[in-house]
Amino acid sequence: MWLFQPSDRLDVHKYRSELSEYIRAQAKQVFGPPEKKPRQAWISQCTFEFVSLSGGFAMAVQHSKVAEMVVALEEVPFQDKGGRMVKLYKGKGDPRDLDCSRGLTVVDHQAKSFISLLKNDLEDAYHAFVPQSQHGAVAKKGTDLAHHFILTALAYAKAVGQCAFVLFVDLVKAFDGVVRELCMGFPQDVPETRSAQLEYLMGMGVDAPDAEWILDYIEQHGHAFQQIGVPEKLTRLVVALHTKSWFQADGADSFAYTRTGGRQGCKLGGLMFNCCYTLALNQLVQALREAGITTRSGR
Repeated sequence: MWLFQPSDRLDVHKYRSELSEYIRAQAKQVFGPPEKKPRQAWISQCTFEFVSLSGGFAMAVQHSKVAEMVVALEEVPFQDKGGRMVKLYKGKGDPRDLDCSRGLTVVDHQAKSFISLLKNDLEDAYHAFVPQSQHGAVAKKGTDLAHHFILTALAYAKAVGQCAFVLFVDLVKAFDGVVRELCMGFPQDVPETRSAQLEYLMGMGVDAPDAEWILDYIEQHGHAFQQIGVPEKLTRLVVALHTKSWFQADGADSFAYTRTGGRQGCKLGGLMFNCCYTLALNQLVQALREAGITTRSGR
C-alpha cells in the first residue's frame, strides 16, 4: 500500500510507524550501538534507547502533524527544499580547482525523514524501471561492483588470449544538468500550456529544438514517473519538493534557486538522475536496434 495515497490524506498510522523506524536507524548511524564504542563514555545505553525508541515515536507523532498538512496542501516548507552547499573534494586533481570537487547540500534533518519516506514509496516502481545492468543508486548494486566486473572480464580475456575493449563515456556535469521535467513533469508555478512550458525550458538554457523535443516526448510517452506508474499524488509531492528548490553557498548571506539537475545530498537525486538517463538509454537502444545493432541492456 502506498504511504502517500492517491487521495488527499496521509496514512498517518503507517507514516508514524515508518518514521519511527527511520529515526531509530538514524540514531544507530549517528550514535552507534554503545557496546561497539566502549571508549566513548558519553554514548550510554540510556541515551541510545531514548533517541531510538522514545524520541523516535514522539518525534514521529509531532512530525506527522506537519506531514499531514504538507500532503493535504501539496506545499513543502521552504527550509525543506534546500540547504547550505559545501565543497566536497573528489580525491583526485588539484583541491583548489573547483572542477575537482562537487557541491553537497547539507539538508535539514526534518526534511531528510520526509524525503526518505517519499523515496521508499518510489523505490519498487523505480527498480522495475531502470535496466538490470544499472549500478549506482540501485539496491545492492554499487558502482564498485560494476568496476569489479569490468576488471574481472578484462583479466579473463587477457588470461585466455581473447580480444576485449571497454568503451567509457563520461557525461560532464550530467547530474547537475539533468532535465527534471522528463522525470516528474513541470514545477507547480508553470502553467499547463505548451507555450508556457516551452518558455520555461528555454529560460533555463534548453535550446528551442531540444525544448520542443522534450515537450513532444512527454506528450507522447509521459514523463518517467507516469511511465512507471507512480500515483499522481506522490508525483505532485515530489514536484512540490523541487519547485523553487534552493541552496546557499557556504559563508554566503543570500541563496539561489535551482531549476535543473538532481539535488546533491538529496536522497531522491540519484533516483531522478537514473530515471532521466534510462529514458535516454532507451532511446539509444531503440536507435541501435533500428540500425541492426543488438545490445544487452534489458530489464
